[in-house]
Amino acid sequence: MDIEIGTEFTFDAAHSITGHEGKCKNIHGHSYFCQIQILGETHQIDETTGILFDFHNIDKIKELLCHKNLNDVIEGSPSAENIALYIYNKLHEISKKALLFRVKMYENYIQKKSWAQIGDY
Repeated sequence: MDIEIGTEFTFDAAHSITGHEGKCKNIHGHSYFCQIQILGETHQIDETTGILFDFHNIDKIKELLCHKNLNDVIEGSPSAENIALYIYNKLHEISKKALLFRVKMYENYIQKKSWAQIGDY
């Protein structure tokens, strides 16, 4: 039987968009908002802890991004798409189980008008 869990987090960071024609080519900051969904199967839940995926791992990823210049962290241009891909790849690196992940990244925590999403399902 499938089980889906999820979490959300925010982080503040700066970036500039490489090759952008408009004002985003200049360094500027965002209060990012990220939603993560994790799909697994009930047999993957740890029998001792009752946990499918430890959300403490999200804090480790957040530490890599929070209050950083994302141009120094993300390979290529740190667009919302590439930030979502970075988080997605980190989730797969951390996970010791064959879980499916979905990452939805917003550049603005308040307005949430535009987003990028990447995932296995």
